[in-house]
Amino acid sequence: MPAFAKVFDPTFEDLEDPYRHYDADGEPLEDRLYLPVGFDPGMKKTEVVALHPYPGHDQIVWQRAIPTTGLTEAFWLVEEAQRLSEPFGAVPVFVFEATSIYWRPLRDLFVPLGLPTATVSAVQVKHLRGTQTRKKKSDAIDALQVAKLFKNGASHASRIPPEPPASLRELGRAHLFFSEFLVAAQNRMIAQQFVLHPESRTPFTRINQRTPMALVTQGLIAPRRLLALSVEELTQLLRQASRGWHGVDVALQLRQSALTTLAMPPAEPAVSYSQALLGAATCISPIRSSARSSTASASCCSRCFSGTISTRSHF
Repeated sequence: MPAFAKVFDPTFEDLEDPYRHYDADGEPLEDRLYLPVGFDPGMKKTEVVALHPYPGHDQIVWQRAIPTTGLTEAFWLVEEAQRLSEPFGAVPVFVFEATSIYWRPLRDLFVPLGLPTATVSAVQVKHLRGTQTRKKKSDAIDALQVAKLFKNGASHASRIPPEPPASLRELGRAHLFFSEFLVAAQNRMIAQQFVLHPESRTPFTRINQRTPMALVTQGLIAPRRLLALSVEELTQLLRQASRGWHGVDVALQLRQSALTTLAMPPAEPAVSYSQALLGAATCISPIRSSARSSTASASCCSRCFSGTISTRSHF
């Protein structure tokens, strides 16, 4: 059990007292009186509303809009919040609506300073606003709802994980992004292949293999462009892409299917060009680990962007 727990918490040592390294300073705890400062962050400006700290009091004690990435304004805001909380004997807590990534700069500044922070989701804010009779929508109202959610106990503490979990999380998110992109790109290329030339799928197992990707990046899935090549030229391309695995038999099969396929779809040059762009974008996969695969992908992409894909050749 301790070895398993260390995967999630490198500081885990004692199973009998698992929280002995926990530092409660700066955490929003129930036995403190807090002055909630709600943030509704945006790309350029952030609306800030400070709420009365006493239970049962929802008066706004302070309101201001500050730049989202302004360092001077952020420090001024901290001093202002501390000044407002002193007459109440409270501690200011900065509560953020986790909107996209716009709340991260201020949160990442406050946490190293030892200031208590918390977050709420946009769904919570929308639900609380929807319970009112007059369903208004503005940044100031959202910031007020964020502060109210903290007083209602509906927020959660905002934590920045230590290293190495912090880096592992970012790398995992990057891996997930590229994996989803590659799957989406391959699915779209398959759909475009079915529209342009569905019979071209027969000689190959998957479109992301080396040989069909060479046809995709050259824009040769479209029958009209495929038939523009001679048998010798197409055979040479197939042999080079497959490293001698495919030859004249596959070239003749592709040309025959191009002659007997269905009618051309509307905007065939645009569909072919967009498919070639997707093929070029997926040539280098950032999640491949072997040096051999990376070298092969790099050579593929060098051919893709060597001028073969151009708007003039497709339109």
